[in-house]
Amino acid sequence: MTAGVEEALRTSDKRVAEKRARARVEEIEHEHEGIVAPKLQRVARHDAVKNQIADYIAALKGDNWDRKYVAKSRARLGRLVTECGWQRLIDVTPDSFVTWRNSAKNLDLGTASCSDQATIPRARARVLRMA
Repeated sequence: MTAGVEEALRTSDKRVAEKRARARVEEIEHEHEGIVAPKLQRVARHDAVKNQIADYIAALKGDNWDRKYVAKSRARLGRLVTECGWQRLIDVTPDSFVTWRNSAKNLDLGTASCSDQATIPRARARVLRMA
């Protein structure tokens, strides 16, 4: 309940409403001071990584990205999530990524094909035109 913003407390009991309002103000103050992460982050960290990837892929499709780019993005992110063992966003850490990256160096991951190299500048140009 920042200045000028009202939220429904969904109760007709004045004492319950006051208690909920105090709790919400305290939460906002703690977020503002950095004592707790913002609510969106606290809730999102328990979301499945695959849900976030699905949302990202849907956004790419909605922005009319090339089908091949979207398919490769889905495949690469899916592989990363599977091989790192990430289930929820809270599982995604720098250490888990570095561990995966170091183990992946021992595998033959191949090099970018000519078509991959041609796609990168086109994708960058498309983003710049949209900005």
